[in-house]
Amino acid sequence: MRSVFLCLAAGLFGAGLAQVPGPLRSEAGTAVRLDLEQLVEHSDLVLEAQVVAASPVEIGGEVSTDYQLLVDRTWWGEDQATRTIRLPGGMLPSGRGTLVPGMPQLAPGDDLILMLSAEGSHQQRVVVGLSQGRWRIVGDGRGGKVALRSGEGTALIDGQHSLPLPADQLEEVDYADLVSRIEAAVGARRAREGK
Repeated sequence: MRSVFLCLAAGLFGAGLAQVPGPLRSEAGTAVRLDLEQLVEHSDLVLEAQVVAASPVEIGGEVSTDYQLLVDRTWWGEDQATRTIRLPGGMLPSGRGTLVPGMPQLAPGDDLILMLSAEGSHQQRVVVGLSQGRWRIVGDGRGGKVALRSGEGTALIDGQHSLPLPADQLEEVDYADLVSRIEAAVGARRAREGK
């Protein structure tokens, strides 16, 4: 499964990037369907943070975006109170941009749980499993929190099926339940890796 995921990620950086004049258009990206434990397993960084700012940068003719994060907690990876992550894709003030199909958009003010790859070329990371590795945290209207995840722009391939499975619905889970599941998955990975 790991090699399939890595092949898909490698393909994403090849043919998957598209130069886009004007506003970004949504295209579908394809990823292997991963459960929460697999997302944690493939992540180099698992954290909860608020996006403070977003700054597009051009590197080697492609546009990426640097996101400044105020980190609430880090489950996996180096713990830092603030950090900047660079994700491929974005829009320059000139209107020229790069679209990475299926890569979730982050926006200043978003409270998020993110599962991110290791840094690659030009210090870029990707969201593990495309939209699968990003949850937006919002109030539930009753004093609690929920985590929302959208599969918009991502087609998922199940290990038993060769056809892409659509993932265009909004998934809502209880925030505390999601945190407990992440902590359990991280604990299991630490035990396996002897950390």
